[in-house]
Amino acid sequence: MRRSHAFTLLELLVTLALLALLTSLAAPPMARLVADQHLSSQANSWLGLALYARQEAMRQGRPVQLCQWRDNRCISDNHTPWSVLPITADSDQDILRSLQLSGRAIRQHSNRRRYVFHPRGHATNGNLTLCDSQSRVQARRVVLNMAGRPRVQRLPAPGACPQ
Repeated sequence: MRRSHAFTLLELLVTLALLALLTSLAAPPMARLVADQHLSSQANSWLGLALYARQEAMRQGRPVQLCQWRDNRCISDNHTPWSVLPITADSDQDILRSLQLSGRAIRQHSNRRRYVFHPRGHATNGNLTLCDSQSRVQARRVVLNMAGRPRVQRLPAPGACPQ
């Protein structure tokens, strides 16, 4: 009698059903993980831009601002990139570095229109809060103290974002 080393149709169907069930259970946590990592990445990118602005103010020996620069002025807008430029800037040519916070379901709220970094390292204090627009993950807040040192903190619960 010959033995077959193949799977039966029933075994294959049961295996596929279990695989589909496990995949459907893992998809929501994976989507939250991706959203959480994206928000962390954006907060850390803004923190890096703030550190760069502080460094440039000290290096150049003159005040530098970090703001959303458009039409030769600082504005407050979710779609405009954050830019580092001298206080005396009067055109886009003066931009030293820029960062576009990617919009993939991110809302941002800043309590200041611009942050000024001075040659001795101190800065305008304030914070920028980044939120997942679907409130799936904890928001991140980049806090800038008067000594010019930024840090990132998680807000306590998903959805704890300023409107």
